[in-house]
Amino acid sequence: MNTKLIYTFGVIFLSLSISIFANPVEKKTKKGKTVNLEIVSEGTVNLYKVEVEVLKPTIPENPMESYTETQIRYYVGNANNETVSEITPTNYKKLLASHLSNNNEVTTKIGSKGYKFINVEGIFMAYNSN
Repeated sequence: MNTKLIYTFGVIFLSLSISIFANPVEKKTKKGKTVNLEIVSEGTVNLYKVEVEVLKPTIPENPMESYTETQIRYYVGNANNETVSEITPTNYKKLLASHLSNNNEVTTKIGSKGYKFINVEGIFMAYNSN
């Protein structure tokens, strides 16, 4: 069953539609928000994701004309912890270096070719395969 939850915020008709997966994992973010996530890579440190549909105005002056953009948001958390942190392009180096610190081979490559934010799934596959 694929259910959609709609959250509407008061800023220019911005709404989010979050996909709920068949077997979601419920976790709390550092900010205390509960999210339903899909496990992408499982090991001592887990990578989770959620697909978010963002409704954006086509023309800023006319918010009634809009389009939907699907974004994937990633979260990281230790396997034995219920709290997860969102991984963003601005915090991924620091966050991954702290969570994956016991694998020096992976942590030294973070930020280099093949180990950038867009490669986050591959980084966790490499980490959890060891």
